[in-house]
Amino acid sequence: MRLSLILSLLSAAGLAGAAEFFVSPFGSPGGNGSMASPWDLSTALAQPAAVVPGDTIWVGEGTYRGSFTSLLRGTAARPIVVRAAPAARAVIDGESDSLLPAVFTIRGAYAWIWGLEILNSHPRRTYPTPATGRPTGIDIFGTGVRLVNCLVHDHGSGIGFWSNSVDSQLYGVIVYNNGWDGPDRGHGHAVYAQNEQGVKRITDSVFFNSFSHGIHIYGSEEASLNQFRVEGNIAFDNGALSRTGITRNILLGGGTVARDNLLADNYTYFSPSPLVGQNNIGYRAGCDGMAVRRNYFANGGLVAIECRNVVIEDNFFHPYIFGLPEAQLARNTYVRTRPTGTRVFVRPNEYEPGRAHLAVFNWDLRDRVPVDLSPFLRPGQVFAIRDLQNPLGPPVAGGVFDGRPVSLPLNLTTIATPVGEPGAQARHTPSEFGAFLLLPYAAPVRRRGGENGSGRLPAIP
Repeated sequence: MRLSLILSLLSAAGLAGAAEFFVSPFGSPGGNGSMASPWDLSTALAQPAAVVPGDTIWVGEGTYRGSFTSLLRGTAARPIVVRAAPAARAVIDGESDSLLPAVFTIRGAYAWIWGLEILNSHPRRTYPTPATGRPTGIDIFGTGVRLVNCLVHDHGSGIGFWSNSVDSQLYGVIVYNNGWDGPDRGHGHAVYAQNEQGVKRITDSVFFNSFSHGIHIYGSEEASLNQFRVEGNIAFDNGALSRTGITRNILLGGGTVARDNLLADNYTYFSPSPLVGQNNIGYRAGCDGMAVRRNYFANGGLVAIECRNVVIEDNFFHPYIFGLPEAQLARNTYVRTRPTGTRVFVRPNEYEPGRAHLAVFNWDLRDRVPVDLSPFLRPGQVFAIRDLQNPLGPPVAGGVFDGRPVSLPLNLTTIATPVGEPGAQARHTPSEFGAFLLLPYAAPVRRRGGENGSGRLPAIP
């Protein structure tokens, strides 16, 4: 995406006239934050005096090694944006097998962290006791934080989204290959979340191949699990990397009653396995005042426990549903036997126009499935589609958009290799399911013949 377009988007978000600063792996505390004299990342995250609400800190190409803490404080109207520079792969690598600290800790208030890759390259994935393990990738404690379109992988848990992070949001994040094996079972979730005040949002994100759970909204009798809005997410094959096998893609419940929550327009899947995966609401103490709408739960249905004042409607369940009265079940689609046909769900990105996540349920086992992208791309626009199970790999489709449906391959086998040696081999989902990332390019180009999907593709940010 061109810098001019990015700046126009920031202006539209109310950040016009703000200052810009720059960070580099070769920056220093003695820099002034300019492109010619950039800061190091730690200095920028400590909010030098020159950085005020509404400013943007661009993070340059390269790897930033170690653990980092953001103390940035913007305002609700003028957040401070920390964003990967245009077309840059900006990577934070924790390189640690200690449980603490997290690779990236976010304190302060109203900071948007956008487009960074946060990983842990330490190879250890097996630990001798349940109390030991890899560090969390990102721990969020600040108020009004937004984590936008980041890649988070190969940590203990991917993201810790804690109660004192009020009115915060995960948006468009891709979280995978997180966790470790203890002597008892797989540990580490894609996201571990609790909430007491305000509304916490987990939106349009992707969670897969954790050693334990995907979305894990859980806590003890002293934790609060209230006012979550979980919408538009794709979650699949969580637990698959552990020697103990698949678990839950979504869990919302724990030692206290989970109150006033929404679970809507989420798409979950488990690859065929001797074990049965699930999604669960109300686990242990139950739930009260929840709405569950328009979700698509495939190869792992829903378990509802002690749920009161709950609306569950317009969902798809396969192959089971437990805990629903007949009156609730009648307002949903329940398929016990293997479904047929093809369902494609496209979730456009609110922060980057033309970007989207796609979930494809290919029950007819076609090698390729056509997808209409005309609502998201302009004719003549260059685009690329990546397999979310190999998000840093080459595009699997793309070229110059001509307005016709784009053919997506569903017989893919290459998957992002987990760091170290997980207890189970990482495997791509079979052809009955695929998840994809659509990436557009800002400038329309003149078509030079050939079919949609042909031609040389530009580098992908």
